Amino acid sequence: GAWLAGDSKAIGEQVTITTGAPNYSSPNPLISNLLLSGAEGPQFPIAAFRGTFALDLGTLAPFAVPFQTTTKNGVASFSFTLANDPSLHGVSLALQALVSDFTTGVHIFTNTAWLHVK
Repeated sequence: GAWLAGDSKAIGEQVTITTGAPNYSSPNPLISNLLLSGAEGPQFPIAAFRGTFALDLGTLAPFAVPFQTTTKNGVASFSFTLANDPSLHGVSLALQALVSDFTTGVHIFTNTAWLHVK
């Protein structure tokens, strides 16, 4: 199955989010779309996708951050620097990724992970 690891950083620090899934289509890429929400929600399946969607729809960010990997183990990382904004202190965001293999047509939701801002 697919997995996701979150992070815990202070404002102004670099965050790295890592996801992975077996890449049976390597060297063709897997595409992971990182989804952000203010909380976890009730888990429910979505037709044609493996796994369950588990983020709160009411606080779901209206965008996804795509990143890709072509490695056999399907591990990909996305890094960014947290804004140096004191209002972010103490914020926790629920994260989930949808990992897609467009060669095989398989789309898998990962577990829910967290980004904690110290």
